[in-house]
Amino acid sequence: LKQFTFVVAKKLVRDVRAAWKVNLPPESNSKSVLKMLASEDKGGYNTLLALDIACSSTNNVDVATDAAIPSTIVKVIQLLFSLPPGADRNREHCIEKLMAFMCKIVPYRSVVHELLTTDTLTLLFNLISLQCPLHNISYKEQYV
Repeated sequence: LKQFTFVVAKKLVRDVRAAWKVNLPPESNSKSVLKMLASEDKGGYNTLLALDIACSSTNNVDVATDAAIPSTIVKVIQLLFSLPPGADRNREHCIEKLMAFMCKIVPYRSVVHELLTTDTLTLLFNLISLQCPLHNISYKEQYV
């Protein structure tokens, strides 16, 4: 199961990076990543579901962390938070799934270490503690 978890985690990271173009404006990147995550035929949503199931044990969370899943998920959450409400009907569902997944894995030491070394722990802290647009407050209240 460890190898499967690593392969699935790497696939999700690779798919997010492929959807996230450096030279695009943030809203275009948000829509591109959201389209990938919400698409069943591109496997983004199914990959996230498989990873969520696989990460029910410490060993598998550690393996997913080796593939840079925590920092990738935090960056995607931040990117999706930048989309205005109603921009895509899948936005809310994807944010909920990503937030629930992060809440599941963040208590693990390897996850915190990866977030620290990639400097995304600060980004996560800012997401949950700083003032945000009204349409994102429900996520903060539900998961923080």
